[in-house]
Amino acid sequence: MTRRRAITVLVGPAVLLPILTILYNNCSWQTTSRADFEQRLESARVASRNWALGRDYPLPEVARARLRELGNGMLLHMLVDTAEMAGEDDLRTLVRKYVKADPEANGWGRLADPRVRFEMPRPDEVARLEEYQRWFLHALAGDEFPFSADEQARLLLKDTYRRGRLTHQVFALYLYGRYYPHGPAADEARALMPRLAERIAQEASLDFRVTDLYLQRIVCLLLAGRADLVKPRWVERVLAAQHEDGGWKYRWFGWDSRIFRFSLRPRRTDAHATVQGLWLVTLLKYKHPEWIARHYR
Repeated sequence: MTRRRAITVLVGPAVLLPILTILYNNCSWQTTSRADFEQRLESARVASRNWALGRDYPLPEVARARLRELGNGMLLHMLVDTAEMAGEDDLRTLVRKYVKADPEANGWGRLADPRVRFEMPRPDEVARLEEYQRWFLHALAGDEFPFSADEQARLLLKDTYRRGRLTHQVFALYLYGRYYPHGPAADEARALMPRLAERIAQEASLDFRVTDLYLQRIVCLLLAGRADLVKPRWVERVLAAQHEDGGWKYRWFGWDSRIFRFSLRPRRTDAHATVQGLWLVTLLKYKHPEWIARHYR
């Protein structure tokens, strides 16, 4: 074998594989009618809603694990928003198991019920908060949760965050607009979201792994008002990744949403991915029918 041929044999696959994965992730190869897509979307919505409600009758230990996972404030917000869009009281009843509008509830409860009185976390709890969690609490509490000028400036950075930190930034801006619409940075937050959405779409086009973050990126594009950036292939891959029990997994074939984290340990479907999947398909059905009409005939 000549030296040139050896280089071609070695380098060729390394060049071709990324191209193939990008095409696989972004290009739809089959034609789907609008009626078929809408039926598939609704089937996915009902199955994931039933997963959240436990209607597939999971084993007791699985059911308990689900209930613990659903206690996440942001997931409760997604369930409430889903219930409002679809007009389904069973999801509201589920959320009421976790949050009650009473004086003892803390600020996270506002994610599910804006009437909940904000209670400032203890100093040690505040010290342990991640940056995005501080953003969330400020969006929920406004002036009740102290927020420095530097923190506000970081929330409004245009080109700094990547991957999960970028989607969390968009979630924070979404909450800011919903809970603190007259805050000092409200106009900047609204103007920034479409720009951040463009960066999210760029990442989504390159990252072919249908992990929890894959679903989260599509949700963020919809929340930012940039459904035009959502490719049908991404949604189709999300629907294809739904499991028989109606849920989605956090990992893709053992590959975590973090680039260098991989595990062969079996992992069941979980609330973090499934509730985001439920929110995604519900947003498409009820808030973005024009997207469906544009891509499916």
